[in-house]
Amino acid sequence: GHMARVGLRSLWGGLTCGRLFASPVSGPTARYFRRFSRMSSAFAFTVELAMLSLGGKLKRKEKITGRFADALAWMYFGTASLKQFEDDGRPASQLPFVSWACEHGLYEIQQALGGIIDTRPNALVRMKLRWTVFPLGRCTRPPSDRISGEVARGLLDCLK
Repeated sequence: GHMARVGLRSLWGGLTCGRLFASPVSGPTARYFRRFSRMSSAFAFTVELAMLSLGGKLKRKEKITGRFADALAWMYFGTASLKQFEDDGRPASQLPFVSWACEHGLYEIQQALGGIIDTRPNALVRMKLRWTVFPLGRCTRPPSDRISGEVARGLLDCLK
């Protein structure tokens, strides 16, 4: 039952790109909260299926556990950026930094989960993961040049 719920949540998040997930805030960062929630569901389902298919062998699979660690670290990085932004009272000058951190983190999570899926030796497990985690394909992109430029300008302003 638990795995089915996690799988359905991951599929639903993938089909809607997390747009229908709840966000604890409103405003410009609400979409990032929803997208991290979507990636968290995808991560949980991927872990569940890896545990089911590999069992105790998962402990010896250093490459896959490294990718899980990468995804988890980027989730932490992104959500910590959001929390800091909210705790600081949402300063407008920090929004480009938060946007860049979140978009980069979400892209890296997608890459890590995609790497886990692509390297599964069992074709059935690989197909089930791909359909459930990324039903519309891998659509997260790295931060745009516009946001990267705003971050660079903000860093230069800090040096003045």
